[in-house]
Amino acid sequence: MLFGSAARGEMTKASDLDLALVYPDDQALRLGRKAIYCRPPCDSWPTDFLFSTQKAFRARVAAGGLYELIAREALELGNSAVA
Repeated sequence: MLFGSAARGEMTKASDLDLALVYPDDQALRLGRKAIYCRPPCDSWPTDFLFSTQKAFRARVAAGGLYELIAREALELGNSAVA
């Protein structure tokens, strides 16, 4: 899920890309993280990744805070499917 200033269309030259990557289970999460961090970057734009399983993401959304904001922003902006 894209979130933050880029998702809101408020990105500047000083902004980074914020991506929440949600995987079905721990194995998929490990493979996804490895795929991202074990290859050279294809772009010089700074990017922040938040990795989570679906179960953990749902629990964090329910607890409020950053993950709730991410889910709400994704739903409101229609930039992603929230499981």
